[in-house]
Amino acid sequence: MSALRDALRDLPDAVFADLLESDDEYVLLVDLPGAAAETTEVRFDDGRIEIEARREKSTPEGFRYVREDRPLFLDAELPLPPDADGDTAG
Repeated sequence: MSALRDALRDLPDAVFADLLESDDEYVLLVDLPGAAAETTEVRFDDGRIEIEARREKSTPEGFRYVREDRPLFLDAELPLPPDADGDTAG
C-alpha cells in the first residue's frame, strides 16, 4: 500500500486526495477543483488507477487572465494496492 500513499503525495498541489481503508475495502476520494464529471475519466488497468481530468475555463466578458496558477489538466496514474481489484471498483 505504500506505493499508493507515495503516489498520492506526488499529486499536484491543486489536487487533494483522501485514502480510507477497512479490513476488506479501500476508498479513494480525489478533489479536482473545476473539473466536472463530463471532463473526468477514471480507468483501472493493469494494477493502476488512471485519472484524466480537465478544468473548464471561462473568462467574464471584458476580462483577461493576468496570472493563472491552477492547472487545466490532470493526468495521473496511481498504483492499486496489491490486494485491490480494479474490476469491482466503482
